[in-house]
Amino acid sequence: MPNKIIAFIAPIMLVLNPLAHATAVSTCDKDGLACERSHFDIGLTALYLKAYSDSLPSNAIANSNNSNTFGVDWSNTSGKGPWDWGGILDGRYHFSEQGDVNLSWMYYSVDYRGTDFSQNHYNTGTIGTNDDLNLVSGKIKLNAVNAEFAQSFDLSPRTRTRLFAGVQYLNIKNNFNTAHFSVSSDSESGRSSFTSNTFTGNKYEGVGPRVGLDGNYKLKDNFSLFASSAFSILLARSNQNVSDDSASLPFASASQSFRNTSASLSIPELEAKLGLTYDKPLAQARVALSAGWSVINYFNVLEGNDLTLSGPYLQAKWLA
Repeated sequence: MPNKIIAFIAPIMLVLNPLAHATAVSTCDKDGLACERSHFDIGLTALYLKAYSDSLPSNAIANSNNSNTFGVDWSNTSGKGPWDWGGILDGRYHFSEQGDVNLSWMYYSVDYRGTDFSQNHYNTGTIGTNDDLNLVSGKIKLNAVNAEFAQSFDLSPRTRTRLFAGVQYLNIKNNFNTAHFSVSSDSESGRSSFTSNTFTGNKYEGVGPRVGLDGNYKLKDNFSLFASSAFSILLARSNQNVSDDSASLPFASASQSFRNTSASLSIPELEAKLGLTYDKPLAQARVALSAGWSVINYFNVLEGNDLTLSGPYLQAKWLA
């Protein structure tokens, strides 16, 4: 993974660096003015996010009566996708008062598990029951790298807007294990059971253009209101590996299977952030602390379903 990120970043920086330098030179040459002093900042963001997706276990209870078979069906499904931590490391080089080049890396992972139990009682001349239990446990890991070129504009003495464009690299892995237990019994054939264990590994990897807009509104006492939005469209490749082991009684039969599939897909990504920033000037630098709420949505990613990450964030940034 680190080698892929480095290989992705290197050509981008080779393109952006001359562009940034050219912009800085034009600023220096304009009307013979002295060059503006370049500077940089480094930021570290703590994320506490919850993952939402139709591909993840949910909570539901269902009951039904089937009059055709004089039976009763009911099921209880429970899922737990706890909040979990992630982080963003970013660096920004300001080659002029209005222009900058930004590079960031986001990492997030979350464990989840779910239980699904269903029972069917029937009487069709033969009285019987079917009990099914499914146990699911899995983990999502996400890595995203953004490289951006930005230009800032002062709309008013209190309001600054930053427009940016660049590229994003995305790598998402969703690995989970499903254990299935089934027991059936009726008045004619007696009792039988079936068990299976299935491991599914999904990987999504893509790259594509990214555009966005930041807004900053100055309040009193070094406080400011911050809002950001961005959109990406990623050309991606999905790969799925599935291994399955099963056994049944009383026939004492067992089977094992493996399969691998891959496909091309597009993954639109939309993100938004809203927060409050406190800026503290120092002798040779500045420190900025930000806190707020972040939402990121990846469309059409987890087996065709969306993945939404939502939760609070806390950022510390050093500006030199």
